[in-house]
Amino acid sequence: MTTGVARAQKKLRQAEFFLWHLKQAAEEMALHLRRTTAPNTEPLEFWFSACFSAAQSVYYVLYATSGPSFKRAQKSWREGLGKQAADEFGWMIGVRDGDVHFAQVPGEVLPKVVPALPSEIQWIGRNDALYGPCELPAQTNPDNKIVRSAVTTSSLGLYIDTPTGLEDAEDLCRRFVDRVRSLLAAVTANLG
Repeated sequence: MTTGVARAQKKLRQAEFFLWHLKQAAEEMALHLRRTTAPNTEPLEFWFSACFSAAQSVYYVLYATSGPSFKRAQKSWREGLGKQAADEFGWMIGVRDGDVHFAQVPGEVLPKVVPALPSEIQWIGRNDALYGPCELPAQTNPDNKIVRSAVTTSSLGLYIDTPTGLEDAEDLCRRFVDRVRSLLAAVTANLG
């Protein structure tokens, strides 16, 4: 394994670490909403920014250390993504650059519902074994994702305004991390 690949893998682990914290921050918002009407929502943007920056660093490390192998692998990798996914990847890089260089994230913090944490759910009083399964109530978040849970709670989430509509920052980060992970695998295979 080359030093560049090892460093890119480290940046990928950082991106995964920040993604985990973004997910936790969104869960923490539900708890903060119980204590105050105006919780500090900046951690959502901080973790989003950190995740995107670390994931983008995977690209830069590979570009700087892998030479012509990177260019060949990246070209093939982008073609394999398809036009829509490749365009979205380029757009994601632009979002990261706008955040890092101009402190602009194309999104906002909006109310959302999340399934209640297991520690917060008290006995509901219904036994599916006796009464049969019940249909869980459905609620829609700003990104049009449906949340079905016997117990939900109000929270806040960072929603990014993408070319195709609002998207939860956590989902966008996860997709960006997955894409740079697959690019890293393509470059590593090309070096092999």
